[in-house]
Amino acid sequence: MGYDISWLLSSVAQASAAMIAIVGGLLVTRYVGLHAEQQATGRRLTELRARSTNARAEIKRDREELWTVEAADAVDDEKVFAAIVAADFTLKVEDAFNLIEDDLADHDAELVRGQLDAVTAQIRDAVLVLEPLIPEGITQATWSDFRDAHPDIAVGHRGGWAWVYGEVCRLKEDATEAHRESLKRFVYSAQQAFRQAVVDPPPVRRDSLLMRDLLEGRIKAAEKQAEEAELGATFAEEAYEATRQPEGFGLAPRVLCALAICGVIPPVILMTFGASWGYPWTSVTVASLFFLGLGVLLRFLFVYASFLHRGGLTELPRGVWGLFFMPRKPEDDKRR
Repeated sequence: MGYDISWLLSSVAQASAAMIAIVGGLLVTRYVGLHAEQQATGRRLTELRARSTNARAEIKRDREELWTVEAADAVDDEKVFAAIVAADFTLKVEDAFNLIEDDLADHDAELVRGQLDAVTAQIRDAVLVLEPLIPEGITQATWSDFRDAHPDIAVGHRGGWAWVYGEVCRLKEDATEAHRESLKRFVYSAQQAFRQAVVDPPPVRRDSLLMRDLLEGRIKAAEKQAEEAELGATFAEEAYEATRQPEGFGLAPRVLCALAICGVIPPVILMTFGASWGYPWTSVTVASLFFLGLGVLLRFLFVYASFLHRGGLTELPRGVWGLFFMPRKPEDDKRR
């Protein structure tokens, strides 16, 4: 014999809908908060990556500058100056390093070659410019006094020009035939080198301990800044990934769908078709489905709480029915 079950259908549908609304509202609120966190974390991640990139670029520039300075230091030696003249301004890099007893492998060969060409060009120009200005047979002025008397001379490599000035003065102070021949050969070699020059050499570099310390300090500071930015970017990226897909947020909508299927859809369908009267098995079926959906929701909350607890579950199931078939933890087996 049938009886009125409309009240049961209405109660089950309303109760299920209320639970879905409450839990769904909490999820939506959390989703909105996560979106704001994601935007802030994304901006922070972009900023840190830009800082790291800029710091690495600065390190590269400063290291190239330091290598150039070291290359210039390697050939800034009077032995090299004399060898350049003795080789008729065609000194090889390997020969220069044999003179100064240094290892070419410790330097950038191209940079050293460029700086040697630059010093060679400076010594050549110094010979051509200074020789006509230095008088013969008298005691010559010091290099600093000579510079003061000729401020219009464009001196590039100070050490090279000073050495050339000293050599020309030495040869002109003693007007012997041997010194005259040496001076003529000196000037002639410079003129020939000038005529044979095909390309302009790179700009000559002069270093000092202050410049070296400055570059090394800038490199260390930039490396520290890059490391800090990269470490911060790693943490920011982890936080960004966490906001994209928090644990449990993919499973929660499935649980709400299961609750809707069990607690809302069946009574709504029955009421839609006017089935306000039913048999006991109808009531039992509707109530069982409602409690099944409620059980799924409560099981999800229990499993999620265990997952968040220290020493609890290490991962969440991928599907709804996996909530009821979770593997036992090792400590549970020990208790038994």
